[in-house]
Amino acid sequence: MILCDHHIVAALEQGRLVIEPRPGAEQFASSAVDLRVGDDFHVWKKALAAAGTRHHIDLDRVNLRDLDDLMDPLPPTPDGTVVIPPGQLVLVRTLEWVHFPLAGRLAARVEGRSKQARLGLTAHVTAPTVHCGFFGNITLEIVNHGPFWLEVRPNQTRLCQLIVEEVSDVPEREGSRSFSGQATPLG
Repeated sequence: MILCDHHIVAALEQGRLVIEPRPGAEQFASSAVDLRVGDDFHVWKKALAAAGTRHHIDLDRVNLRDLDDLMDPLPPTPDGTVVIPPGQLVLVRTLEWVHFPLAGRLAARVEGRSKQARLGLTAHVTAPTVHCGFFGNITLEIVNHGPFWLEVRPNQTRLCQLIVEEVSDVPEREGSRSFSGQATPLG
């Protein structure tokens, strides 16, 4: 069952869900809460796309933390915005830190917002599930599929929404241990 706005607020008040900083009223929709991007935008190093090079990653054995040195920060422009050019993949964590305590029996999906999607922006490539037991900032895998250079304001722009769902029982296993408490967008 998807929680509506006042049930999300109740879950926050009861400690079944923690979001810090606490969302303002303008961040709530009827059945979701908007999250803002943080300020740690990262892109893959340009040298990885150099002509004549080819790189392989064994998806069954890769440790994403080992790839941190292959990323560069995407710095803001002088006016403080971050510009995402067409075709660019950007990793950034949400400003909000979230926690879904196991006993709270809640999980969520992080989804993009329609306004940005209609301009070609995806807020996450393929991993929308935020498991019961997860804690930390959520990493967004943003791709600009559109023709426009898109400006994002760190710690302000709402690029995604959290759709909170009830879990049938208290899970026996923790949520995604690989990404809970992550210190960088890669993990």
